[in-house]
Amino acid sequence: MASPKLKTAAEAHAQLTMEAAAHAVEEMKWSERKSAEMYGVNRRTLSNRLNDRHTGSRGRQPKIPPHEEEALADFLPTNCAAAIVEMNIRLGLKYKAFNNQHFRRFLK
Repeated sequence: MASPKLKTAAEAHAQLTMEAAAHAVEEMKWSERKSAEMYGVNRRTLSNRLNDRHTGSRGRQPKIPPHEEEALADFLPTNCAAAIVEMNIRLGLKYKAFNNQHFRRFLK
């Protein structure tokens, strides 16, 4: 099973700040404008969050479903490593070992 994506410090800070601003509006009865100014968040984004707009995922749908992607990620390194190393040797490529870095380049 794939682990959830780790957030960067900036992403975590932005999420916590937005949650604090939303809390100020909902619990402390601040206006959206005042809360956005005090916490330094976008007023429209805060308003959308409070009104449950645009809460879904962004971007295109993945080409393959997540369960198939996980199965492929489990299958490739263990079952295809020897074939990939052999292909790299025959092609005279610089990277002859199969490791995580090679796997990441393959998936790009």
